[in-house]
Amino acid sequence: MIDNSLNIDLQGVGIFSSGSKVMGLIGPSGSGKTTLMEQIAGLRNCGRGIIRLGKETLFDSGKDIDVPAEKRAIGFVFQDKLLFPHMTVEENIYFSAKIKSSPVDIIQSNIKDLDLVPLLKKYPHQISGGEKQRACLARALASNPKLLILDEPTTGLDPNLRTNVITLLRKMLKNIKCPILLATHYMDDIIELCDTLTVMNEGKIIANGSLSEILSKPDIQPFLGYREIITEIEGQTSLGKEGILKLQAGPVIFRLENDHHLNSRRRIRIRARDVALA
Repeated sequence: MIDNSLNIDLQGVGIFSSGSKVMGLIGPSGSGKTTLMEQIAGLRNCGRGIIRLGKETLFDSGKDIDVPAEKRAIGFVFQDKLLFPHMTVEENIYFSAKIKSSPVDIIQSNIKDLDLVPLLKKYPHQISGGEKQRACLARALASNPKLLILDEPTTGLDPNLRTNVITLLRKMLKNIKCPILLATHYMDDIIELCDTLTVMNEGKIIANGSLSEILSKPDIQPFLGYREIITEIEGQTSLGKEGILKLQAGPVIFRLENDHHLNSRRRIRIRARDVALA
């Protein structure tokens, strides 16, 4: 079995450990999320400590190990949606593939899944923010990464585009073989996609664990952007009586809004204010 775990122990930052497919990273603005991701990718000095990805040591100050960024095989989708302005969308995507000699059939499949075929001959200034985000994701995946880092993938997008990007990411999870580290301000993104959650504040890791474990800690709630207790429940969607969509979570059945997908695994968030006892 392939070891995709990410383990970090940096002096002054804290300890991070996760072996899940999608790892969430959340915290207030200026909490250190981007700095930590850049340290993992080799784009910023780490000071003292250790960073391991699977069985590979990327950084170890005690053993004088510091693998260069270009040799870490980490795909990084930046918040600013950086694309080469003089290249078409297609050229941008295949730029990474030429460096890593990635399989063309996988790249073409990602292009199709991300609905980029109509945009391939266009230049970055000719496409929207959401389209740029999808192009950046396709380029990162074309490098065949061992870890994919997404820095605020839905920031700056209107609600409809945010939903589209998250839906596409969820759809592609089964095809993305590497683990994903997703940093965001939006708890909805975490609920939809992540298995584990790391919380940062003032440059330090203050909590790290499974999503349900972190959400059950009242003292962590303020750092998640909520002032109340929330919990997360996962289940299978199906069509109930009178055409009403339902989610089955163990013995409990929840009625859902109609924008959820039928016959799929979904998570829902329940706030304390939504619970009534009678």
